[in-house]
Parts: sequence; C-alpha cells; structure tokens
Amino acid sequence: MEWNGYKSGSDGNRFLFEVEFTTTDGQKHWNGLYYTPTTEKGKQHLSSTVKVSNLPAQTIDSIIFWDELNPGSHLKVTNIAMTINPLETVTPDLVSSLQWLQNTTILTEPTPGNYRAEAQAENLGAVGFFAAYSSPLQIGKKYKLSGMVRGNIPLIRYGDEATVPEVLTTTDKWQTFSLEFTAVSDIAIYGSASKAGDWFEVSDLHLSEVGGVAWPDLFSSMSKAPVTLLPGYATTIGYLTKNEFDKIGGCNLLPMFNQEVKGFTESKNYNNRIGFELYFHGADNDKENYLGAWAKTPDMNNRFIGYELTLNGSNNRGELYQSKIMKEDKAKVTLYNQTNATVTISNPCMYVLPNTTS
Repeated sequence: MEWNGYKSGSDGNRFLFEVEFTTTDGQKHWNGLYYTPTTEKGKQHLSSTVKVSNLPAQTIDSIIFWDELNPGSHLKVTNIAMTINPLETVTPDLVSSLQWLQNTTILTEPTPGNYRAEAQAENLGAVGFFAAYSSPLQIGKKYKLSGMVRGNIPLIRYGDEATVPEVLTTTDKWQTFSLEFTAVSDIAIYGSASKAGDWFEVSDLHLSEVGGVAWPDLFSSMSKAPVTLLPGYATTIGYLTKNEFDKIGGCNLLPMFNQEVKGFTESKNYNNRIGFELYFHGADNDKENYLGAWAKTPDMNNRFIGYELTLNGSNNRGELYQSKIMKEDKAKVTLYNQTNATVTISNPCMYVLPNTTS
C-alpha cells in the first residue's frame, strides 16, 4: 500500500480489501484486511490472518477493494493476494459436493444443513436418503462421515451402501455419529420404519478424506457421457487394448454404471436387464470372456454395482470364464438395453481393486 494526502476524521478513515460470501445457512460473511493510516503519507506491506466459516460457501457475492480515506487523498494498491495459511491448512469438508436424494421417503430440510426423513403409510420399511458420489470424491479412497442424529426409529444405519453399514441406536435427543469408510457406491443414511410418521433427522454433517488411493478405472479413456438406447438396442463405446488388460494380472475388478430407465415393465420378449460387457477370448484356452455388470429388472434410476470379478483363470461365475490374459489385440466394450424401456446409461467403469483376496 502507498498513500499520501491522508487526513484523519473522514467517515470511513480506512482502506480495505474484502471477500463477501454467503454460507449454506444463509448467513453473510465479510473476510479481508482493514487498515487506518497513522501518517499523512506512507508505504507499507500489509497482511492479516482471518478464519473463515466452517460451513461451505453457497455463493461468492463480491471481491472488492474499498478506499474510505478523505477526499483529496491518493492511494496505490499492488500485489493483492489471499492465500491459505500452510501452517493451519485443514482437510476440506466435502459434504457440499453431495446431493441428497430420497428413496420412498418424505425428505425435508427444516433448516439449512438439517435433513429430516419421514415414513409414508404406503412405503414402510427402509426410510432414509442417499447421495450418489460426485467430484471430488474418488472410488477406492477412504473418507470420514460425521454429524448429529436424532429420531424415533430405533436403529439408524449409515455409511457406504456397498459395505456393511454402521448401526446406531437413536432417541429423540441429539447424539453424534462418525464413520470411516472406503468409497464404492453411495453414502446412505436410513432406518426401518414400522408405521407412518416414523422419522429421523441429521444435522451438522461433515465429510472429509482420510487417506487411501483411488482405484484405477480400466475404462478411463472411454466416453462416460450418457448414451440413450431404445428397447433392444446396443452400442459399442470403445476398446481396451491387450496391453492395458494384461498388465493388471490377477487383480479383481469391480464394474459399475449409472442408469436412468423410463417405462420399464417385465416382458417375456426381452431378457429384462441393462448392462455392459468387455468381450474377449482367453489366451490360455481360447474360451470366451464376458466381463461386465448387469442390472436385472431395472426399475431404479441410480448407480448399479456389479459382482466383483475374480481373474484367476477358473470358471467361478457360472458360465463366465475370467482369464488373466487377452488373446486379441483389443476388446470392445458394449452397452446393452435388453428391456422394453428407453434406457440411458452413463459413467461405465471397471475399477481395479487392490490385489488382495476378497
């Protein structure tokens, strides 16, 4: 900062730099640097440390420099910066990257950040909500979910849908919960309702990364864009080379994809399933391999996770012979709609799991 012609007594009597933002609870915040000169002219490097809100920012409203010195004064500003203090860096809270979706539940948000799930008379049983993973969460990494919960449903289950969830006994008094898990499917929080009006409520949710390595996706070079298929149609989205496949050796694979279905009904004229396959011949015995995932009776519009595929050279999944080595130079990946509905498939993945016995 460099100034001259300053006289005390003006209305603002200062200059300042600030960022205005609104957090998810609707509150406005102004964080920045403020300075009131003590001399008529001067030159000085200025810095300040501020602590921002723990809640995620909903909007960045303005980034402004204000000159509130007296008329006739002159001010020169250079090298404006706002950085994260490396000595006080905290793990980012990723909860704002989740979009909570309801199942057969009335889901409301009584106050920002509080979610209430309530059973309906026609849909008893599993009551709750889930969040499909989105950036920056990565499949295979470890995360910690924590928050507060209360309710009249005796037992609440929470965590990753593809793993064994944690179980918590709930009451109408707020209590904390916390869980570390490996990201595979969706985050789910649910309980078992016995009557209409059964409910639970969560608050102060936080989600942070705690370690682990993201699992590689064999299909990372292929298109993840949504593909709409009419009844009975299929389409090839890409090819996997022999080199790409053979180098994973005996690692296990976990296939998954997202689906959106419109107008499905069970039909004897179709196989009533949606999915994808990587097709090739095994180099050891020339047997056919079909590696993929199939959603049977597909009436859900969400992520589908297939069975873990064990590449051990033995016939351990029905008629599927899962070889470690590919005979062809490349193998095609095909999306299938074997139903009477219009189907959209997106984000087909084939994750390479750590090379351990499942």
